[in-house]
Amino acid sequence: MDTVINAASFEDTNNRCDKIAKTFLSDKSVLAYILKEIVTEYADCTLEEIAGFIDEPKISEVAVDPEETNPTIKGMNTESNSISEGKVTFDLYFESAVPDDNKIKVIINIEAQNYTNKSDLGYDLGARAIYYAARMISSQKNREFTGSNYDGIKKVYSIWICMTAVDDFENTVSVYKLKRDDLIGHMPDTENLPDLINIVRINLGSQITENSKMLALLNDLFRIERKTEDLNNILENEFNIKTLKVKEENNMAGFSEFWYNQGEARGEARGENRLGLLISKLIDIGRDKEIYRVSTDPIYRNQLMAEFGI
Repeated sequence: MDTVINAASFEDTNNRCDKIAKTFLSDKSVLAYILKEIVTEYADCTLEEIAGFIDEPKISEVAVDPEETNPTIKGMNTESNSISEGKVTFDLYFESAVPDDNKIKVIINIEAQNYTNKSDLGYDLGARAIYYAARMISSQKNREFTGSNYDGIKKVYSIWICMTAVDDFENTVSVYKLKRDDLIGHMPDTENLPDLINIVRINLGSQITENSKMLALLNDLFRIERKTEDLNNILENEFNIKTLKVKEENNMAGFSEFWYNQGEARGEARGENRLGLLISKLIDIGRDKEIYRVSTDPIYRNQLMAEFGI
């Protein structure tokens, strides 16, 4: 599929991909596949039942503005606000009822993430995920519970869908939770912390996987190159999704070359920066005679980079 990407700026293309991803992920039939495998409360539910439990997802396209502060907002919103905290905008943010008790709900945030490396982002993605999950908890004050009624806190899931994971990470799913470590002695298991915070990382892959229907669906939507007509047939016939119709202009397969080229360019830039640091180090310690060798011998270059921690 040919898509005019090179002529567009990186920012424009990135924003376009982001909007398409949010549109796809906000479809309740797609969300049902994700929640079925991620949210333990839905393990025994059908996809149709799960879709019925989901409140209307709220999509935000507003950038994070940490300087803006507002009084606490009551009611579900994609922006978490308080007097002392800044504003965080979530990609998708919604409540979903728990089976057998519609009065109890979980709060779910889903983030579509194009890049995962710290060198690309400028920060650790895990730290950002923890921050988002923490805000999902703290923003419930005066909305889901008041005063010291902390038992009213709802369980949260912050789910990060990583589009361009490195090869070793592809087609993997991991969950991070609060874990207790006994430093002195051993407390009974009945004293574990409530299972309120769940951070989930889903790493997509460019290859077909049979281990997970959720991964198969997300890979088809975002990673595997298919003609639009073929993709729509797969969505309807293999996944029974009839509410989502992919169009030529929002088929994510058309962006695969763009992401690949961006990754290559970023990788080359990181390599050049590391080589520059190594050369500077050799000059500083009086080993400038080795510059030619490190420029032409990749094995020796890697050895020195490991030696100097570059």
